Amino acid sequence: MVGWSCSSKEIIGSSYRTPDGMSGAAAGGTPGVSQVPGEAGSNALLAFATNYDEPYRGQFHFSPPGMWMDVIDGVWYDDGTYHLTYQAVPSGFVQGQDEHWGHATSPDLVHWTPRPFALSPGVNVNGEAWAGSVVVDTANTSGLTSGSGPVYVAVYTATGIGTSLAYSNDRGQTWQAYADNPLAIGDANYRNNRDPVVTWHAPSRRWVCTYWEHGITFYTSPDLVTWTRGGNFNWGQLVPDFYELAIDDDPKQTRWVLADASGAYFTGQFDGQAFTPDPGGPYAMDVGPSFFAARTSFRPTFPNQRAVQIAWMKDNGVASAPARGNATFPAELELKTFPEGVRLTRTPIAEIRQLYANQRHFEAQSLGGGKNLLAGIESKTFDLEVVVDAATTSASKLRLQIANKSIDYDFKAQTLLGKPLPPLDGHVTLRVLVDWGQLEVFGNEGELSYTESFGFTPGDATLALTADAPLTLISADFRELKRAWPGTAAAASRILDDASPATVYEGDWSEAQENTYFQNTAHVSSSQDAALEATFTGTRVDWYGLVNTDLGMVDVYLDGVLSAAVDCYSPTRAPVLLFLEAGLPDTFHTIRLVASGRKNAASSGTAMVHDYFVYFIEK
Repeated sequence: MVGWSCSSKEIIGSSYRTPDGMSGAAAGGTPGVSQVPGEAGSNALLAFATNYDEPYRGQFHFSPPGMWMDVIDGVWYDDGTYHLTYQAVPSGFVQGQDEHWGHATSPDLVHWTPRPFALSPGVNVNGEAWAGSVVVDTANTSGLTSGSGPVYVAVYTATGIGTSLAYSNDRGQTWQAYADNPLAIGDANYRNNRDPVVTWHAPSRRWVCTYWEHGITFYTSPDLVTWTRGGNFNWGQLVPDFYELAIDDDPKQTRWVLADASGAYFTGQFDGQAFTPDPGGPYAMDVGPSFFAARTSFRPTFPNQRAVQIAWMKDNGVASAPARGNATFPAELELKTFPEGVRLTRTPIAEIRQLYANQRHFEAQSLGGGKNLLAGIESKTFDLEVVVDAATTSASKLRLQIANKSIDYDFKAQTLLGKPLPPLDGHVTLRVLVDWGQLEVFGNEGELSYTESFGFTPGDATLALTADAPLTLISADFRELKRAWPGTAAAASRILDDASPATVYEGDWSEAQENTYFQNTAHVSSSQDAALEATFTGTRVDWYGLVNTDLGMVDVYLDGVLSAAVDCYSPTRAPVLLFLEAGLPDTFHTIRLVASGRKNAASSGTAMVHDYFVYFIEK
């Protein structure tokens, strides 16, 4: 058996280590454990050791190791590396307080490595770091370059200060605030004026900032630091996005796309100062319940100048832990002409092919009569594409059943998941990405996009594709997807919340209700020798609780044997992974936590706070 516990020494500091000074893998920890660097200061990055296999955790959708994640702040490329920044709250499962900028890098937009926070309030920037965007200033228009490579410039909303700038001269490893913040974009009212996104407008050789202020207001700048107010388009809500796309791949026909946080968008013309919409609109680029606040790649340095979009995928009540919220799988954006007019399309990036395994192709055949095209196939992570003939069928419905989720195309109403999707040239094309807690559906070359966080029944990998009457299948391709994280996922996992009746408490305890905690509750001990006990079946157990200035030592017993003494003191209050034990026999086990009455010399108390356990059964 391998035991691991953390104390404040592992939570605060320039790097993350297990207590003996080795990385989790070197210490014999769970294979694939993500060791996440931290930052000194009042808001340290959480010490989480995760194998990315908790219930509902995306296996090929990006999420941070722990904490709350929301709005995407930037997608850019430089020197062989893709970068992603996003809103992160290290102090719990709640949006809109203690906002940092998380950061991750990737060689291919598929396999991501979490990095230290880019922007940390009170550490390298002032005010909380709310939404913004990042550009690569290759021409040094800002005059901020001091390294051998180009300077990365982040323009963002800083609470109580106004639109601010931070920059990095070491390819995103460290960031510093601009000395003359705030910028002349909007004002300090971050509730009503916020969320800048910056892009380059080549014809006017100016930077353009699209900003939520009395609708959407445009600002321009030659150097990223001096800004002039331009036109206003009185529409939209929060976190706008703005980019130019060719129509039907014709570079001579382009339109600008102006979108808001909901994914509603207009196409139109932009003269460097003001946006003029085309007739019609706004349209919906995604019709699912979880798509929000997308950011599109900074294209001047992006390979082939592709427009690649990543959005925040809201959890919509799916009880995931220790992370809450994740990113959509990257999608390439295009403008295409349909019978309804010019529309924006979203399709998964081609790099998804790196994850393909166990592919199966189906030739043309007839469905109906109770036939299940996917009979004998089970999977929880896959990419399925289906093309059917909608012109001659007598079927009223095509159904894809994924565990406890039904995806229906209604031929009479011409709707997919209840949303309009008329056949294209007599055909209907469905493409479905399924992950442990994430569903993305694309219809007819990406004209329809549907994004939903969904609680697929854990352990249920059953699939069925059926029609209620004869239907001609033109083709289908099933591709299982390998997980994008290192190591191997456990076969099953389960979260046991503190409020579960399966957890037995002894001594004096009280329930704390606060959105810092998973499911908004935790249990707090108020007496020495207060204890709790839970029984589980599995080969690994993780314990999550609180660290704070008034908490003491906790003795952790597994199957009656003292396994670790955990110091819950920290100068920074945060929910963290306090203990894990892997390599257990696959049988029943009992974990017992006891408030020992001992404490760190710096602590003002001896209590403990219990949030939840996660149990795992390895393959």
